[in-house]
Amino acid sequence: VEPHDGAIFYRDSRLPASNQRIALQAWVRQPHARLQWSVDGRPFAAAVTSGSVVLWPIEPGRHALAVDAIDTSGRPLGLRETVAIEVEAVDVTAPGAGGVAMP
Repeated sequence: VEPHDGAIFYRDSRLPASNQRIALQAWVRQPHARLQWSVDGRPFAAAVTSGSVVLWPIEPGRHALAVDAIDTSGRPLGLRETVAIEVEAVDVTAPGAGGVAMP
């Protein structure tokens, strides 16, 4: 599963939120299985194939990502992986100041 458990990401306040995403990716060895992603308990992407990349629009805070293997009818196969990540907001200092101010 990617990202890895405990990963920390930064959201740049200067860029539009719609342009900032995290790639989610997982693999399952079960033939014909699909993957169902959820973020903080809310379904996010359903019936994606093993190895497919799903882009989640990042939000500041701590988040629980879960991916479940499902069959072609949408029934769970009993395979679940969860990871915890954190997204921190970053304020970039004025041009020429030469640094990034972290919270």
